[in-house]
Amino acid sequence: MSLDYGRMGRIGILTPQANPTVEPEFNRLMQQEVAVYTARLVSREPDARLRLVNYLNEIEQTLCQFGGMPLDAIGFACTGSHYLVAPAHAARVFGEAERRFDTPLISAADAIKAMLKELGVRRISLLSPYPPWLTEAANAYWQSSGYQIGQTVRVGMAEGDTRPIYTLGAQDAMRSAEALSPGFADAVLVTGTGLPSLSILGPLSKRLNCPVLSSNLCLAQALTARVSADLKAQVRPRD
Repeated sequence: MSLDYGRMGRIGILTPQANPTVEPEFNRLMQQEVAVYTARLVSREPDARLRLVNYLNEIEQTLCQFGGMPLDAIGFACTGSHYLVAPAHAARVFGEAERRFDTPLISAADAIKAMLKELGVRRISLLSPYPPWLTEAANAYWQSSGYQIGQTVRVGMAEGDTRPIYTLGAQDAMRSAEALSPGFADAVLVTGTGLPSLSILGPLSKRLNCPVLSSNLCLAQALTARVSADLKAQVRPRD
């Protein structure tokens, strides 16, 4: 294996086909010694619900895009897919993919759970860019995972499809977050990998006096921890 790039490890990222946010945020979050390679989750399904489920069910086809490139871990940067399927189904699909490609596979949803457990969080508030149907699925998912929901605040006006998420910016998220109040949760989750949010996590955490997490942040933490425990504490946005 060439050591010119990725001296501390190589990770793969699977991102939804129209998502413009995952790569820029991971470029800020990951240390230069860890090389990041992406593959696109692709589906021609016009229905957003079915498209998100296809991303999960067809994950092995997506992983073939890497063409056998040696990777230390792979991240599934699409939280919404896990909100629409049974946890046992997602676990089975991931398990089969891991065995076939002989590489650890970590989902954004599982990375969030790991971070919430590490922080001792039991009650969360959600900042969601999703349309109502997917926001409701997200609430149900976290409740079924054992978490109480404090507040749920939507960002933007998406209704049927999820693609309008990709027109939103961090300031849209920050304006919507004004509806969140301190004391309602142990942590706030900015759910979804498509909403730019790294720049608001610190200021929002300070105002709400609790941790504010995002799907991309948690996934970057989990992947870095998997590649090298020594780098875990170093995952942070670079200026």
